[in-house]
This record gives sequence, C-alpha cells and structure tokens, in this order.
Amino acid sequence: MNTKKYKTLIKVIRIIILAILIYNFITLITGNNAYGYYDPYLNIHIRKGPSAFDIFLKLFMYSFLGFVFIGIPIIVVISSKKQKVIDDAKQEIKVTELNDAKIKNKIMEYIPTFNKVNFLEECYKIYCDVQEAWMNFKLEDVRDELTDELYNMYESQLATLEVKGEQNIMKDFTLTKAFLKDVVNQNSTITITTIFEMSFYDYIIQKQTGSVVRGSSTSKMHVRYEMKFRQTLDESKKVNYCPNCGAKIEMNSSGICSYCRTKLVTENTKWVLTDKKVISQF
Repeated sequence: MNTKKYKTLIKVIRIIILAILIYNFITLITGNNAYGYYDPYLNIHIRKGPSAFDIFLKLFMYSFLGFVFIGIPIIVVISSKKQKVIDDAKQEIKVTELNDAKIKNKIMEYIPTFNKVNFLEECYKIYCDVQEAWMNFKLEDVRDELTDELYNMYESQLATLEVKGEQNIMKDFTLTKAFLKDVVNQNSTITITTIFEMSFYDYIIQKQTGSVVRGSSTSKMHVRYEMKFRQTLDESKKVNYCPNCGAKIEMNSSGICSYCRTKLVTENTKWVLTDKKVISQF
C-alpha cells in the first residue's frame, strides 16, 4: 500500500472512531443506554439508569480514546508545522551566513581592505540620507549618493508628489538585518548587491492639512529591500578639480561644482546607490 492510500485509510478509521465516540457519548448523556430487569409480579420491565461510577468510567474511556485518536494527531500536526517553520528559518540563516561569507571573500579579492560591517553601515546611512532627502524634497543634498539614473527617476517622482500637494513621510527606521548577496566586477567598477530588512513609518499626507491620504501613521511597515551599491576601483578616474573653473572638489560634493554650478560627470569613486527594490513587505 502506498503512502497516500495508507494516510487516506487512517483518516477514514479516525472518522469512524470519532462517530462511534460521539454516538456513545450522546447515548450516555441522554440515558438511552439505561438497563433494568423484568418484575414477574408486576408484569413490567423496570428500567434502571447507569450508576455514577459507570458514567465516570465511560466518560474517562471516551475522553482517553478521543485524546488518543483525535488529540494526539492534532498535536503532532501542529508541532510538525511549528518545527518546519523553525527548520526553514534556521536553514535560511545558515544559507545566508554561508553565502554572506563567500561574497565577502570574493569582494576582498578586489578590495583587500574591505570591511563588511563598515560597508553595510555606510550603505544603511546612504539609504537613510536618501529617504530623508526624499521626504523633505531636498534630493539635491544626496546627489553624490545616487547614480544619475536613480537620481533622475526620484526627481521625477518627487515632482509628481509636489504637483499633487502631497508629501511622503518616512521616519523612525529600525534595522533588523543586513547581509551581502552578490558582487560583480565589470570594467573596474564593482557592484555589490545587499539585503536589508527594516521597519519604519511610511505614509502620504496632504502638505496643507497634514491629513493622511495613503498608508498608516500609527503602524510600522516591515520591508525587505534588495539594494545595489556601486564604486569604481580605478582611482585615476577620480576628479579632484572642476574642469570648468578649477575649484577643488570636496568628497561630500553633490555632483555640482559649488562655485560655477557645473555638473560634474565622473566615475563614482565612493559607494553610491544604484538600484533599490522591495522584495517583500508586511
């Protein structure tokens, strides 16, 4: 007998046993199982109900059988499901840690001084800086922390919000997990893919009234992001002086010369956010 047919037979047997238990229990409660004796003098059958001990004994027996055939299988099923969740979580952590260590070693082939903790902290800071600038319509402040493609996309989205008179409030960030997922080195430009899990408030308000039009201002969102950060490994591509006016370019420049306002088109010699997408949220 195969496993599927065996499980089906077990279920049928349990249903039959459950039906018998219910029938006997109802019979016991309603008194339909009363017994008695025939009195020849009165020429009648005298009915006599079960004693208290009989009722207790049968209730105990039915409870025991019910527990064995119904309770134990339910407990086993619930326990197995809980254990599966725990095992899946442990397996995910194990795979994540192994992959994280593998990616870290691969990155160190390109950047021998790479420090994973410092890198993830810098990436998280970039994320928070961008979200704050987004919320306050000051995207120009983080121009040097975004690729041109991402900057232009965010600028367009902010323009739409501004036309509607709306503002996206994102605040009270709590980081719960961060790890490395992948690394690619192409033409002396390294791109590291990361996973960040965090919770925060995220909702849209009308700027004039402050009323919430979308989202919730009372409950946090829990989000898992996949974010990619890029940096050029070729230091010779770094621009130290503005090619238009000759002014010295500071490392915290927003990508525009502070003197002549010329847009500086250079390779990214520090980490910048190049892509961000939500994997899951709840």
